[in-house]
Amino acid sequence: MHKGNMSAITRLQDAAQKAGRRCDLAVTYPFLDEILAHRENAIELVKTLKLEQPKRITEHVLFYGAERTNVFIGAFGSQCTEHPPIRKSFAQFLAKVAPYSNHKQFISFGSTRHIASEILDYSEQHNVEFNHIYADLLSGYETDSLLTGRDKDRILIRHEAQQLTRLLLNARTGERSVFVTADRRLQRIVQDSDALQKLSGNVLSHIGLIGLVDLLVGLSPDKEVFTRLVWATPRNTVQKQLRDYLVKVTLRKYDHAMAMAMPVVLDQVLAVADLDTAAHRRFGKPTDVDDALETSEFLDRIENDYFDKMNAAIEKSEQSGKPR
Repeated sequence: MHKGNMSAITRLQDAAQKAGRRCDLAVTYPFLDEILAHRENAIELVKTLKLEQPKRITEHVLFYGAERTNVFIGAFGSQCTEHPPIRKSFAQFLAKVAPYSNHKQFISFGSTRHIASEILDYSEQHNVEFNHIYADLLSGYETDSLLTGRDKDRILIRHEAQQLTRLLLNARTGERSVFVTADRRLQRIVQDSDALQKLSGNVLSHIGLIGLVDLLVGLSPDKEVFTRLVWATPRNTVQKQLRDYLVKVTLRKYDHAMAMAMPVVLDQVLAVADLDTAAHRRFGKPTDVDDALETSEFLDRIENDYFDKMNAAIEKSEQSGKPR
């Protein structure tokens, strides 16, 4: 999504400059900490899951999707497209695209790309506004967790409350600002809250930002970016996610015999896999090292069983087609 995001930001800044207006891009300190945490998480994921191996990174991205896994892992996977596959160094990749490991290094790196860093501290000034927003978010997440069974760390909710407080204060002074986040859960909670709903127009997804810029100033994303925007949709069930994955790995090894045998073999393998997946309705978080490792081991078992059955089905088909 880097090309699409940067194209949108650049076009918006150019349009603002021509109109004699300011258009600033900033990362606030709470989310700066999260970026650094995601970077450390990516290093651990690569080490534990052996994602520098071309087969491993391909399987990981095929299963979870580049938009759903750790952002650094997704970006690394998008670089591994050579045929035949070439092993790449994740450390070298980070040194090129994310050469920072602390606040000072990130601020220095961000400044070279016209990204400012801002502190959001409402412990004294505007503390009342912050506390109201924080309480509304906590209430929203509590209700949501009862429906979904998913909790969220309070520190992350606090970070979101700080950002929403900034949006509220900016709106009071007539300053237009938007908070870009890929967290659909946050967007849903803001929209469903009577108290927070007034900020829903200021909380956009990265896709929403690109759409807004397209509407305001025009946008010409390349075909690859447009395809990602169209197809980056959530999967509905565990079985669908597993079926999609097996179809993709089959097509990567495509031949006519496999294509003919695939529907029957898929049904056989998924019927058995359902027994395993029934115990946990989802595959856990792709950014959680333990969850991702458990899922990787599960996929290895399923994939081996799948191709064993696939080869047996092809062999049976070939034998039945021989003249007697």
